[in-house]
Amino acid sequence: MNVLAGHSSPVRWAYISNELIVSIWYLAK
Repeated sequence: MNVLAGHSSPVRWAYISNELIVSIWYLAK
């Protein structure tokens, strides 16, 4: 997986974390 090797791309991690937060908020609604 190239996602774990993307240490020089914080934008990808920010997008993943934001998507996780949105999905959790939507499920916990």
